[in-house]
Amino acid sequence: MPDQSDAQADTANIPIMSHLQASGVGNAIPLYEGALELVTPKLRAVGTGRVYLSLQGTPSVSFDVSVKTPWLAEDSRCEIQIPGLSSVTRAILTQQNLKIGRGGCNCSVAGILDGPMDLISRNDDGKPEAIGRVEFHVLNFLNFSGEGIFGKGGTSWGSRIEFSFGKWIVTLDQSANAEKYLKEAKSKRSNVITHVGILRRSDGKLFDISDGQNALMELYWFLMFAAGSRCSIVCPIGWRHLKNPIWTQWSALICSPPTDSCNWFVGSLGKSCFNAAGDFHEVYIDEEKRQWLILACGIYVAANRNEVGIEFALANSQILLEMLTWVALMEENSVMSEAAFGSLSAADKIRLLLFWLGVECKIPNSLPSLRSAGGRIAGGNSDAPQVSTEIRNSIIHPTKSNRARRRDTSNSAVFEAWQWMLWIAELTLLKVIGYTGRYSSRIDKLESKAVPWSAEGRST
Repeated sequence: MPDQSDAQADTANIPIMSHLQASGVGNAIPLYEGALELVTPKLRAVGTGRVYLSLQGTPSVSFDVSVKTPWLAEDSRCEIQIPGLSSVTRAILTQQNLKIGRGGCNCSVAGILDGPMDLISRNDDGKPEAIGRVEFHVLNFLNFSGEGIFGKGGTSWGSRIEFSFGKWIVTLDQSANAEKYLKEAKSKRSNVITHVGILRRSDGKLFDISDGQNALMELYWFLMFAAGSRCSIVCPIGWRHLKNPIWTQWSALICSPPTDSCNWFVGSLGKSCFNAAGDFHEVYIDEEKRQWLILACGIYVAANRNEVGIEFALANSQILLEMLTWVALMEENSVMSEAAFGSLSAADKIRLLLFWLGVECKIPNSLPSLRSAGGRIAGGNSDAPQVSTEIRNSIIHPTKSNRARRRDTSNSAVFEAWQWMLWIAELTLLKVIGYTGRYSSRIDKLESKAVPWSAEGRST
């Protein structure tokens, strides 16, 4: 067996095409139609049905099937498989309708997959074939500027970026209608495939399906970090030849409908910002560091949404900032003993972090409500760490005096404290992974700014 892919499609200047891509916003994307088997400890039935990717609400791989034998499961959980294939996964039943009449029994069952289902082509020895590339689909990712690609009828758009991390190279194409679809998805609180990508090894060698899955999981976390929201990778397809896929996975990683939340990613400098994927990788491959990196990304995207109120968003932001302060100062740099660090106030810990980042402690002029609140809450000479933590404490610790303090603090000041903390958290994550490029500053409303620890940032 050769260790190189037998056939690689030449995609130079040609958009990566996928039959899933033209689905539009919030629609159901067909994945399979035919025989399906449902199994519980007490019941087994084979019927005719379909499997589809649902883009409504929280994306899921869903199914519905009609069976001719009596079926009314007591439990909402079962297994689902395609007869004749070894592929099987758990499922959650959401609907069961049993009808019994003169013509016999007819039962319709619907549900969602409770895990990925893999359809794999295997060698004679039963082992999966190696693959040369993986086609994958991204929900709700950001707009960016890249190289030109050319579609049918002479249309063109500058939306291809190629970047690498570790031994992997990714070619990511943005749909020609991505910007329009994202706006529609935001208004409908739904989801849409905005990008299609190809993952391959930089040396062109074949790789195991499990290696490709691990690389996609890392890419999922990086794209989430870049977007500041839970975008998702869905339904990857592994290829070696041009005709038939070796591996198809029906899956949808956790995702949220797109919002107008800020992030550090500069769309007009997409190629530069995607260089952070390599920096992200160097942290991700360390199993201990991966634990806090994934946790930080999860809290970051939760803190970046303002759907349950700015009070909760601010609280999540300080949780994130406190964790990153510990990681940056104690795990990455060991600036002092744990006892000494623990004796510091939350504001003092953040002041140390700001010194490490090269950021001033004073409240930026772009946050006037926070500056105004500082004079009332903690004295006229209070800095950003003091005022932000005081506002947070007035929310999290609702004593009588704190409730009065919160009452006297404007919502705009709480909002600005939230944005300031997230700004510092973004900078901390970028510095911890070793990124030295430009970023988008949420507090200055600047699309592109040098990170303060870079040579350009220190000179300004």
